[in-house]
Amino acid sequence: MVSVNIQSLVARYVEAFNRGDAASLAALFAEDAKFMPPYVPMVVGKRAIEQTVKNFRAMGVRDLSLKTVEVQEHGDVVIEVSAYQVTVPSSGSQPATEAGKDVRIWKQQDDGAYRLLVDIWNSNSPPAVS
Repeated sequence: MVSVNIQSLVARYVEAFNRGDAASLAALFAEDAKFMPPYVPMVVGKRAIEQTVKNFRAMGVRDLSLKTVEVQEHGDVVIEVSAYQVTVPSSGSQPATEAGKDVRIWKQQDDGAYRLLVDIWNSNSPPAVS
């Protein structure tokens, strides 16, 4: 069943992010993938995604957790809906925990592997106003 494969890919995604391995995380994406974090322009392409992940980690974003809520299979495309929590820098002395929701679209490639085409997420809270 494809959803079992997706769960193992999600686990690899989280593990790579949490150990700061941007290259391994980017390897889960198709060459022309779209990465859509909140509050910044869309990032296109595996190399740009890798750099963006490095930037997030350098800013202090860490401790990602994902809980898959739904997996829809449509032929060679899988839509995964998840809830996330992540530690983010804050204006206070301690980092904050951000919770939100995300959608990832996976597609089976010619080599049989599933890779991310689209990864978009947003927070459950409004942006901080300074």
